Amino acid sequence: MPNTLVNVTPDATADHAPINAVGEVISDTFFAPVETELIDSLLGRYNFLRTKLNELSVSIRGGENHEAVGHFLRGNLHGSRGYHVPPVSKLFDLPGALASLNADFWQQALSLTDVYEYMPNDRRNDWNNQIYEMKAPDFEENAVRATLTELLFSRQKFFSERVDGIFRSLSRSHVTNRPEGFSKRMIIECMFNQWGTCNYDRTGYVDDLRKVIAKFMGRDATGLNTTNKILKIARDRSGDWVAIDGGALRVKAFQKGTIHLEIHPDMAWRLNDILAFLHPAAIPAEHRQKPRAKAKTFELHTNLLPFSVLSAGYRFELETLRTTLKKIAEYTRAGFTGAGELVAALRMGGHAA
Repeated sequence: MPNTLVNVTPDATADHAPINAVGEVISDTFFAPVETELIDSLLGRYNFLRTKLNELSVSIRGGENHEAVGHFLRGNLHGSRGYHVPPVSKLFDLPGALASLNADFWQQALSLTDVYEYMPNDRRNDWNNQIYEMKAPDFEENAVRATLTELLFSRQKFFSERVDGIFRSLSRSHVTNRPEGFSKRMIIECMFNQWGTCNYDRTGYVDDLRKVIAKFMGRDATGLNTTNKILKIARDRSGDWVAIDGGALRVKAFQKGTIHLEIHPDMAWRLNDILAFLHPAAIPAEHRQKPRAKAKTFELHTNLLPFSVLSAGYRFELETLRTTLKKIAEYTRAGFTGAGELVAALRMGGHAA
């Protein structure tokens, strides 16, 4: 059965070899492995529940059971707000139950992989819509294995599309946005609206960028709410650079709603290398190789506290604070840094840059 959940073109899995760049941006261990035993277990559970649904539908919709179940529903729901009980024949109609079952198990199957993490926003929306509207195909073995295999092989394409979406979001009206990719300084317009609050359609691109960089740095992903708070701090300090994620990037906001964004060269070449997967002729080799000279503009710190630690504390409940301080002490003994992030956490009421 063809995959109807996500459009993946054949060339996404066949015509492109893995990126073999200087520094191996995408190596054999970049994406998470998948345990086939978990897929086997999921298929077994699905078949069991599908059989049960068939049996229940036949049993309840037929004969005296139909009438008895109707009394259960009317008697136990009578007086409830918005009380309405559809006919038993409709309530236990098999196609509707199978649609729910299929959607649930397709979502569970994807959750066993890291594919969703790398899907660009439009693909995630397509997947979510089909699951929400219960339009997923039957969760049968050949379809499941073929679809998951296709999606797993497409992770590199998805990841490249996500980086490409970030790149395309940059303002094209400024000469500093050079066509060779993620140049040193980028200018993004309309980051804030006329009232000075974040334009969420635009801040999502900065959040996507932070998630990609977090992957490069081996950190857990942060959330959009944290990114919005950071950008708000940057706007409050209009005209000053604000370093984020250990110096991996920094932003300077302006009252007119525009931000300037600089990416550390050690991250920029990796982004360019990923971008070259989709646009191999557009990115010169020198812009997708690790820089030989150390950047003089700003430092990059890589031993940072995980976002999960930084976002857990500083709400000043005593027990939460004790737990967080204990975690911070453990990371500090292990050689991790992040004093600047801890200060930012205090200023942001529980979240950190």
